[in-house]
Amino acid sequence: MYETDTDLRMHEVERVCALIPDVSAKLLKGLAQHAIQSTDTYLTAAQIYDVYHPPEEKREDNRSRIRIHRLEAALEEPNRTAQWFRLKIEHPPRQGYRLRFVPVSRRVQVPHVFRTFWGPILSSGRILVVYSNNEFNQRRDGSLIETELESPSKSGPDIVELTGVGEVMSIVSLIAMSKMWNVDFTVKRALLAGAAELAESNVIYVGSPFTNQRLRQMLVSIWHDQQRRYAFRVIDGPPHLSIWDNKKKETLVRHSLDAQGTWLDYALVCRLTKNEGKTDVILAGTSTFGTQAAVKYVCGDEGNVQLSKALPQSYYPCVEAILHVKVANGEPVETTLERNSVSKQLRSAAHRAG
Repeated sequence: MYETDTDLRMHEVERVCALIPDVSAKLLKGLAQHAIQSTDTYLTAAQIYDVYHPPEEKREDNRSRIRIHRLEAALEEPNRTAQWFRLKIEHPPRQGYRLRFVPVSRRVQVPHVFRTFWGPILSSGRILVVYSNNEFNQRRDGSLIETELESPSKSGPDIVELTGVGEVMSIVSLIAMSKMWNVDFTVKRALLAGAAELAESNVIYVGSPFTNQRLRQMLVSIWHDQQRRYAFRVIDGPPHLSIWDNKKKETLVRHSLDAQGTWLDYALVCRLTKNEGKTDVILAGTSTFGTQAAVKYVCGDEGNVQLSKALPQSYYPCVEAILHVKVANGEPVETTLERNSVSKQLRSAAHRAG
């Protein structure tokens, strides 16, 4: 996926440039760069000539106008198949020329069974997917040691950020689902996601709060553990993750099932409503394979059928579910809904302060 609107715009420009004559393509790229860098200004015919016409040509403003009209004609056919933006040339009287990116109206096509869980996040605004980065200290010999789970994030030449295979496969599943639904997801690794865009977006957090820095910050500042039924905890020993059930006062810890290396993981699927109708979704396992299974579960028909049967059809601001994940040979092979919880009382810190 493309990380920013600028990426999407330039992708559309490159697509169109491959379909039109080279002279028009050169002019289109110049107009696109100007539109992205200076959205409120127009270029005069003289400016267009100076920048985008061959230097050996005799300078005539009328040549710029002719080339603009040819570009407009060339855009008609590519605009019919535009995926993200249609490209239009604006030229109000006595103001000049400017390229406009007109968003394509795209109808969301979400199957009914998916709406029980996914409905609220699709109802308003941008959807941002934020996936985790594990932090490692790099030794002099090049080997890596995972940093302490609860240590603060650091930066420097000895810190290496890696993403688990489960998180990578999770992004593949989410992108495939977004294309199937005709819905746009913006994908970012955790450290590149800013606080303002997280607050203003519907956010899908992929990975546990101990590998996803932005999720960890969000849970501390907005959604406190005591408000939710399920919370991640660190088990001492060699440190590893577990899920704490606040209602049953029970710790869910991944454990071996047999001598062949099959083991049981746990994963949390959670949907929380925050300010101004925005929604946060948490898809996280106690290992990278649990995370992969959680995402695959909520992206698939079978998982959403189970959720639609287990969860009330009426709206709740907090929906939580725990999944059993059987892992064999480094692959989640079986995922089932183990328990779930809903709450009407949950309020974010901002709600409570207001």
